[in-house]
Amino acid sequence: MTAQSGVSGAGVGAGGRARGFADGFRRHYPLTTLGTAAALALIAVFINAFRTAASYDLALALLGFAALGVLLIAVRAQLRAYDALECGLQPVGRAAAARGGISFRLSGIERETVLFTRVHAVLNASLEHSADASLRMRREVSSGGGEPILLRAATPLSGRLRLQVTTELRDVFSLVRAQFGDRLERTELVLPGPPPGVREYDIDSYSAAEEHRRQNRSEHERYYMREYTPGDRLRDINWKASSRLPFLITRVSPQSEEPTTVVQIEVRHYRAALTPPSLDSVIHLEMLRAWVLWFIRSLSNNAAAIRFRVQTAGTLLEAETEEEIDRVAEHLSTLEFVSPRAAQPAPGRQRGEWFVFSTPFDTTRAARLRGEREHLLATAPAPGRGAAPGPGRAAAARAGEGGAAAGGAAAGGAQVVTVFPGRALSALPGTWALRRTRDLAPAQAEPGDGLLETLSILPRLI
Repeated sequence: MTAQSGVSGAGVGAGGRARGFADGFRRHYPLTTLGTAAALALIAVFINAFRTAASYDLALALLGFAALGVLLIAVRAQLRAYDALECGLQPVGRAAAARGGISFRLSGIERETVLFTRVHAVLNASLEHSADASLRMRREVSSGGGEPILLRAATPLSGRLRLQVTTELRDVFSLVRAQFGDRLERTELVLPGPPPGVREYDIDSYSAAEEHRRQNRSEHERYYMREYTPGDRLRDINWKASSRLPFLITRVSPQSEEPTTVVQIEVRHYRAALTPPSLDSVIHLEMLRAWVLWFIRSLSNNAAAIRFRVQTAGTLLEAETEEEIDRVAEHLSTLEFVSPRAAQPAPGRQRGEWFVFSTPFDTTRAARLRGEREHLLATAPAPGRGAAPGPGRAAAARAGEGGAAAGGAAAGGAQVVTVFPGRALSALPGTWALRRTRDLAPAQAEPGDGLLETLSILPRLI
């Protein structure tokens, strides 16, 4: 045991010394990659001039060395002043999985550079979607100084975004360099974006909610008006009255407040065989995260007095306010596939609807609709990709009037989901992007009172 610990400590120490040497080399080495190539070319010309006694080549080499020296002096002369600056890195807005990515503002660079020199920021980022599935990217942005620099990182998937930013002084030809300040590091959670092809959800689509709302609305209600305060529903704003006033007016009914509806959600992010990630597993997990969050936000926006109980493997989260829903979104952004054996017993069900979200990797979900008012929403492989069409249309038809809204996604064609929507790759994926998972089966369920809705997905890299 002691010998093993000693070897491990020696390995960590050697790795730390190697990283320290690399950081020190990058900080003190005065030439960029292009500058190194130019210097080697000048050395070759200089040696050849001595060997052939070519005075023109010798003059050209000396002129090149002099130009590099002048640029290096111009850059190094500003290093002390820039080392004293306090730089900061702040995100512009909330990071979410989308085509545009997220920008980070590099502030604190308040000095303008001298002639022929620029401030240069180098961003190295890693977007960790799940275990062994990540995207790496590198960005370089230059500025004349005196204003913040905007660095954009691509966020096509949700997950944990880790950033490292180094700041340098360079010449306009990017031949010489001088690193200043400490390396800035930051970690941001990238929330899931809206999934394609899904509808808006309303709790009135489900029978239990219809019953207690119908009973509530049968009573005579009296309303009064007051000024809008944060937290009021947008649909309660009296826009006609507000248009004549400098502030918003909200309609409130104190006599018949709607009872709180508990929406119970079980997220089955299970995978029986925890094999290396593939393009299919990454996309299905991404759509599971996005679908659950879209479902919660959609219900919250279209109805009041809703409390969510979200059950994942080993975690139970309750949310009612926007802040609590944001915490659920952060939890979903790092959700990973786990073995079914890792599942903890779900808490006792309360009266009302029960929504189960799943993927085709959850092979233990068969016959999940045995419970009363238990609804299954599952991602599915595209028809014709090694799996038969799912039973989403038939299950929705069994539900009568409520099935028309819930079965829209399953009744349509497969949704093409790409990691990189544009032709130009803005990040470098790992080997997981080259793997595919075959023979995925769509969701199956026994007839019951609940609905079955499937989201058919066709994964693509580009």
